Amino acid sequence: MNQVSDKICVYFEEFNRGHNAFEPDLLAPHVSDSLVGTGPGGAIQVVSKEDYLTGTAKSEAYLHSLGSQFVKTVPS
Repeated sequence: MNQVSDKICVYFEEFNRGHNAFEPDLLAPHVSDSLVGTGPGGAIQVVSKEDYLTGTAKSEAYLHSLGSQFVKTVPS
């Protein structure tokens, strides 16, 4: 069984913290300059880092309206 390094574990802890807080400053280190995202209708699109971070407040309201409580991503 492979051990996950402490550095990787810290990365995922920070990633989860940023996504659960919907804080652009916490999310910024974990987002590349362009990324693939989807909207509520399922359309896939390339999103700039700036647009992604700007939309975090809107995402929070939408995800909470669906009953989302938190994100938990774990390395394996």
